[in-house]
Amino acid sequence: MSVQSWQTTSTGMAVAVYQPASAGCDEEEPSIEQQLEGLLEANPFALLDIPCDQIPFWQDVINFEVPVSVTDRLQNEELFGPGEIQTIQEASGRKVNLDLFEVAIDESDLPTGLSPEAVLDQIRLNFNDYAEGADFQFYPGTVDEDIKWMTDPLGTVFTINLNPDGIFPANGSVVTTDYSQTSWTFSTVWTSDDGYHPVSGNRRFGYHQDGQEIKFFSRGVDRTSIPLYSIANTVGGGFNKADSVWESFQDNVRNFLGDSAEIKAPVTWRPRYSDIQDILNGDMDISELDQCSGIWAIILSKHSSSWSLPYRSLMS
Repeated sequence: MSVQSWQTTSTGMAVAVYQPASAGCDEEEPSIEQQLEGLLEANPFALLDIPCDQIPFWQDVINFEVPVSVTDRLQNEELFGPGEIQTIQEASGRKVNLDLFEVAIDESDLPTGLSPEAVLDQIRLNFNDYAEGADFQFYPGTVDEDIKWMTDPLGTVFTINLNPDGIFPANGSVVTTDYSQTSWTFSTVWTSDDGYHPVSGNRRFGYHQDGQEIKFFSRGVDRTSIPLYSIANTVGGGFNKADSVWESFQDNVRNFLGDSAEIKAPVTWRPRYSDIQDILNGDMDISELDQCSGIWAIILSKHSSSWSLPYRSLMS
């Protein structure tokens, strides 16, 4: 028996429609385990403990059109292999993450002579000074990538040492897929030098105005690329490691802005794995699991990739 299609009920719940193995055969109803697996296959965010009205704040980070100039640049086989952007939708890990790390300051307290745009440029052009625990370097073999990062950031590719203080190296690549005066976005990417980044997704850095406050932020949406990488999250790596990087980002942005700046409490939405056990034990109905599925269905359907990661058939 396999999932033929998904239908959305009037309550917004995604329901699997199963295809019998062969016509005329009596088929049992799918087990709870099968229903749960099918639901997570359709919506990897189903286990997130997040109010539905909060999801749109991350929508733009999930759904934006990557410029053709960026994807074309990644097709340089000699440099990148060619490179391929790792989308959330094409990943197969079950660990997902939405997060937000902010620093706020009254507009009148910005460093003398600096606009919000100038502060953001200071952060961007000196990024390793702000993101401790990850070492960003221009991708090996590229020419004048530092000049591109200063003058035309879109399409700039970085290799990241994700474990600079560890014994064993762990590298991943990102490419700048969106850029404006108020923000830029890194997307994880497969490259020939670094292989798969451990997570697939996007992270945006920028600022926005909230009344008299200017808020500088790092907002991320990502998912473990393959089930193997999910193990790291259970032993203190993965998203926990990333949290420490973005908390250092908050600390260093505040230090640059001065004592009048305020570090906001990080916002992180992660899966409720206790719900799985409750469902399997019969203490919770599966229909209670994904109350926001209608919203996620719209968001996820708006962004798709024509490139299917080869590990999906090997490790999903």
